[in-house]
Amino acid sequence: MKTNKFFVLTKYLLMGSEMRSSKRKIGMSDNRLIKIVMGIILFIFLALCLSTINIALYEGLKIVNLESLILVLNYSGMAFVIFFFGIFYVMNVFYFSKDIDYLLPLPLKPETIIASKFTVTLLYEYFLEGIILIPCTLIYGIGSSANPLFYVYSVILIAFLPILPLALALLISMLIMPLVNLSKSKDFFKMMAGIIGVVFAFGINIVSRMVGGHNANQFSNNIKNISKTAGSVFPGGRIAADALINCSNFYGFLQLAIFVLINILSLVIILSLSKAFYLKGVVGLSESGSKRKAMNESELSKAVNRRSIVAAYTIKELKLLVRTPAYFVNCVLPDVIWPLIIIIPVFFGTSQNNGPSKDQLISLFGSSSNYPIIVAGAAAFGVFIGAMNVVTCTSISREGDNFFVMKYIPVSYEQQITAKLFSGIIVALAGHILLVVVACIVMKLPIYIGLFSIIAGTFGIAFSAAIGILIDIRFPKLEWDNEQRAVKQNLNVLFAVVPAIIAGAVTVIAVVVTMPSATITFIAISIVYLVVDFVTYKLVCAKGAEILGKLE
Repeated sequence: MKTNKFFVLTKYLLMGSEMRSSKRKIGMSDNRLIKIVMGIILFIFLALCLSTINIALYEGLKIVNLESLILVLNYSGMAFVIFFFGIFYVMNVFYFSKDIDYLLPLPLKPETIIASKFTVTLLYEYFLEGIILIPCTLIYGIGSSANPLFYVYSVILIAFLPILPLALALLISMLIMPLVNLSKSKDFFKMMAGIIGVVFAFGINIVSRMVGGHNANQFSNNIKNISKTAGSVFPGGRIAADALINCSNFYGFLQLAIFVLINILSLVIILSLSKAFYLKGVVGLSESGSKRKAMNESELSKAVNRRSIVAAYTIKELKLLVRTPAYFVNCVLPDVIWPLIIIIPVFFGTSQNNGPSKDQLISLFGSSSNYPIIVAGAAAFGVFIGAMNVVTCTSISREGDNFFVMKYIPVSYEQQITAKLFSGIIVALAGHILLVVVACIVMKLPIYIGLFSIIAGTFGIAFSAAIGILIDIRFPKLEWDNEQRAVKQNLNVLFAVVPAIIAGAVTVIAVVVTMPSATITFIAISIVYLVVDFVTYKLVCAKGAEILGKLE
């Protein structure tokens, strides 16, 4: 009976919204075939990108006879990444998910809930793990002419690798939650977790840039130090790598057996502890605190001051993006991240690595003959960042169960769509302006080029915003039990990025081929994008209002 409850609950958690009784008449996001096809395409694309990195790394390590370190780096790094980000992901899935309110009253034991949610989390981790570890394993196996036992070991290790990191992450969560009342500050906790994750990712980016070098001895020493650090931070990955490296002898088998045993024991221990700690930490989390403030007549009059409907709705959208941690981390932070990804190499790029230095950029773009390319590049970046901040391409999906509010409030669909467009443009424009200002300072560009770049980028952002909301209206993901699912597990993001990349590439190529002056480039880009933006906006309002009116 216990086993049956486990499988039923696991199936429910996996299927999620598809098992709910309420169905949408137009629910293109429920199209399983599209999800499967796009998931496969995304998996292959990311795996191929990482394969190129791993091939270069393997060839560099092979020169100094350290090719086995590629396994240590990937497996140890993967284990640590799962553990680090697993802490925040586990908090959302096991404690802050909306389905908790439905599961607690059911005749389910804590260990059953933990086992089911752990299984679902594990399955999601396999997607990321496969993208990183399968290319690495194949590259090393083919490059070293490994025997068939190597691949058998690989399958076993990949299957067990996420268990220990997730178990430790869950253990930390179960120990913290009963002691700390996060119900009144859980939004702040989630937001800080996301920001810490971003800082961590940038730390890795900076360190990785410092690793590279033209000197073989320096390169090998840096790789040894990093692999030693990775192995010591999370030794489970090191054991897995040793099992693969020594798969042809008894030591490799012993390491494999130890690795599997450690992971099984960690799972058994965490299920046992769940009986004592899980319910204590999860009960009452659906409650939230609020601040009350007494207002006098003037303050009340100011608070209820009338403003334009579109402006009020836009402010509401922006507040929601900032106040909801999952939306802030996934929709707002990327507009700071992408400029920093471009800016960081400028300050950390030196003659010792492959990053461009400040002097190199000045010599490359300092000439007025390259100003047209800068303006075109700014427009292309605007198109790109407008898609990557995922504000508009998830604007309808983020409504979720509250979608019905859009249908009964006295605001037309056209006005609501316009407000959602403005919110996406404003958020993306903040990051774009940051990049342009820094670029003008670093590369000593004229002020008029900066203004051209900001305006051209704004037109590009508007194009991506309109395309994004059109896609989300057509394929809304309204059924979700966690805000992160609305933005992180939404294929509309991928659909929106593809046309953005194409439009940006066409813009830059057209300018590079024709090479008009900077002023003509700005005028041409402005006219073309203004026309395209206007047509797309009218299409979104007309078609969007029609679809939203039929959607239930």
